[in-house]
Amino acid sequence: MGIAKIDDQGAIQWQREFPMQITAIDANSRYFVAGLLDGSIYIFDKDGNRIVCASQSFSGIRTIYALAISDDGEYIVALKGISPQNLETFKKEKTMYTLVKTRKVAHVSVSQGSICISKNGEYAIASNDSDIIYYNIKNNISRNVVLPQQNQAGQDAVDRARYFVIGTVGENGVALLRVSGSNSGTSDVILLRNGLFEREWPGATGIASSGDSFAVLFQDGIELQ
Repeated sequence: MGIAKIDDQGAIQWQREFPMQITAIDANSRYFVAGLLDGSIYIFDKDGNRIVCASQSFSGIRTIYALAISDDGEYIVALKGISPQNLETFKKEKTMYTLVKTRKVAHVSVSQGSICISKNGEYAIASNDSDIIYYNIKNNISRNVVLPQQNQAGQDAVDRARYFVIGTVGENGVALLRVSGSNSGTSDVILLRNGLFEREWPGATGIASSGDSFAVLFQDGIELQ
C-alpha cells in the first residue's frame, strides 16, 4: 500500500510505499500523516521527505483508528489500541515528533474513527462510531461529549446514530456529522465549541468554513452563517 503526490497536470511528484495497511490519514498545508495497522506513524513533508516520529509504543494491539495533525504542525493526536485504548499526543521538536502525552479513554467502539484538532490547537474532538470524545491537549484531560436530550422517538434514532468529525469552525469550533441509525438515512450537523454543544442543523449534510465564517450544506442548498 502506498501514497503519491500528484500535481495539477496529473504527474506524480513523489510516491511512498508502506509495509502494511494504512488505517488513518490526515494532512495540512505542510505535512502528510499516515497511521498503520501496527500502530506506527509515518510523517512526510510536502516534498516527500520522511520526518521521524519517536517514542512510539507497540505493545499489545496498537492499531490507529484515527489521527489528526494541527494546522500549525505542532501536534499530532492519535486514537490507538483496543485494551487499553489511548489518545496519544506527539509534539514537534525541531526535526522530529516525540510522544509527550498518553491518555486512556473510556470504553469506545472498536471501529474506524475520526479526529480534528481545533485551529487554536488547544483541544481535539474524536469520534469512534457512537462515541464522541473531547480531549484537552495541553492539560491531558478527556471526557465524553454530552449532547442535548431529544424526545423518545428522536432519542432512539440518536442512540443508534454514528458520528463523524468533519472539520473546524473558527478558532475554537469543531463540527460533527451525525448519521441516523434508522432506515431514514437522515443526517444532522452539530457544532461544538471548546467541547460543548452550541448548535444543531437538522437535515444538514456537511459544513464548509473559512475563518470565522461558514456555510452549512443541505441537499437542496446552503445556509450561510
